[in-house]
Amino acid sequence: MSSPDVVIGLDLGTTSVKAAAFDLHGKVLAQAHAPLQLDLGADHQATQDPEAVAATAETTLQRCMTHLAGQGRVAAVGLSAAMHSLLAIDAQDQVRLPALTWMDSRAQAAAQALRTSAEGPLLYAQTGTPLHAMSPLAKLCWLQSEDPPWRKQVRFVSLKEYLWHRWFGVWEIDASLASATGLYDLRQNRWHPQALEKAGISAEQLSTIVPTTWIRPSPAEGPLAQLGLPAGTPLCIGASDGVLANLGSGVLEPGTWQVTLGTSMAIRTATPSPTTRFEAGTFCYLLTPGRYVVGAPSNSGGIVLQWLADQLTDATASDRFETLFAALDHTPPGADGVLCLPYLSGERAPLWNEELSAGFYGIRGNHRREHLLRAGLEAIAYSARWIAAELDVTAPDLLAVSGGGFRDARFRTLFADIFGATLHAYPSVDASVLGAAALTCYAIGIWNALEQVHGWLPEAVVTSPDPAAHRRYAVPYARFRALAQAAAKLQ
Repeated sequence: MSSPDVVIGLDLGTTSVKAAAFDLHGKVLAQAHAPLQLDLGADHQATQDPEAVAATAETTLQRCMTHLAGQGRVAAVGLSAAMHSLLAIDAQDQVRLPALTWMDSRAQAAAQALRTSAEGPLLYAQTGTPLHAMSPLAKLCWLQSEDPPWRKQVRFVSLKEYLWHRWFGVWEIDASLASATGLYDLRQNRWHPQALEKAGISAEQLSTIVPTTWIRPSPAEGPLAQLGLPAGTPLCIGASDGVLANLGSGVLEPGTWQVTLGTSMAIRTATPSPTTRFEAGTFCYLLTPGRYVVGAPSNSGGIVLQWLADQLTDATASDRFETLFAALDHTPPGADGVLCLPYLSGERAPLWNEELSAGFYGIRGNHRREHLLRAGLEAIAYSARWIAAELDVTAPDLLAVSGGGFRDARFRTLFADIFGATLHAYPSVDASVLGAAALTCYAIGIWNALEQVHGWLPEAVVTSPDPAAHRRYAVPYARFRALAQAAAKLQ
C-alpha cells in the first residue's frame, strides 16, 4: 500500500520560519519551526541576513519532512512570506544590501514626501500599498537619496525571491508579494511605470511577476535535493503571509474579518475587486485574480506582548507569558484608568506616524504592575478595533483570529469584549502555513476551488463577547483614541 499524499506549507516570517505537513483531509501530520535573527539599530534599522534566513527555511523544511517520515509522500510544497522586505543583489549574486524588513523605518522622510506629493494619492490608488516607510517603494526612494554607487547595477528582491532563486536559479516574484511593494499596478498586473520612475529604478532591476499558483518542479540537484525532496516535486511560489492567513482562516468573502497577531498585527477582509482609501491608508493585496484582501497593519502586535513579558514581569522564561495574561484575572476592564500607548516602533494604521513612541498614562498611587500589563494588552485590542472602524465597511460580527497571543483564552475574551464580536480561533496551526498548503492544493489541481479550505479548518475555539463588558470598554476605548491622537500631534 502506497503512502498517502501530503502537502507542506512553509512560511518565512519576520522572527521565525514555520512549516507544517497536511494530509489531503487537512490533518496536521508534522510541524517544525525555528527563530530568525532580526538586527535592530538605533537609527531605525531592522535588517536580516538573507543567507541566514534561507538556511533556516531549508532546515525547517527538512525537519518537517523528518518528522513526517513514514506518514506520507510529499506531493507538493507551498510558500508564504512576510511582506515588504527588500535587499540588493549584484550581477555575481552577491548581497550588496541586507534585507530591510517592514520594521526598518529609515525611509520615514521619503514616505512622508510620497504621502504629501501631488502624485501620492494616485500612486497609492493604483498600487494598493500605503505610502509608509515599510514599503519597498519608500525604501527605494530613500536609497535613491543615499545614492550608493551600486544602485543602478543591482537587482532589488524580497527574501522569498532570494530563496526561490537559490532553489531554481530564476528571479521570479508572485503577484501577491509584488502587490505589497508599492511598485505593482493592481489592475494591469505589471510593474507600475510611474512608481518605478519615482523609485529611480527600471523594471529590469526587478523580478518577473508570476501568478500565486506558479509551479516549478524540484531539481535533481541543489539545495532542495540535499534536503531530501524528490526530484520533480511541485513547489508553489505562493503568496504573502497576510493574504494566506485569510485563506488559512477561511476568510474568503466580505463580512468576515481576520486578525493576525505576529510580530506586528493586521486586520483584513476579502473583496472581489481592488479597493483603497487614501485617508485611512488601507492596503489592498492580491490573492488570486478576482480575490483581493483589504485591511490595514499595525506595528503594535506581538512585539508589544514580548516587551510587556520581558520588562514588566519577573517570572522565569517558562511562565512569563502566563504572568502577563494572568493580569487580566486580577484587574477590571479599563485597567482602572491606566492607558498604554503601545508604539514601541512607531505606528502604521490608523495614525501612520513613524515617530510615535510608547508610554503609559493615568498611573496613580493605587495602581500595580498588573494594571500596566492589562493596559498594554487592551491597547493592542483598541488598536485593532480602531483600524476596523477606519475601513469604512460594516463592523465585523465574526473575527477569525490567529497568532501566539490568541492561544490564551483570556486574551481572546479581551478581544471579543472590546470588539463586541464573536471570535473563532484555530490555535492548532499557523493560518499562513495552512493557507500556503491550501493554495498549493488548488495550484496543482487537487482542489478545483479555494472554498474547499473550509473542509480543512479544524474545529474553531469560539469566544463570545460579554455585552456588559463591551459597554464598559466604550469610555476607555474613546480615551485611548484621544490620547493617541494627542501624542501624534507632539511628534
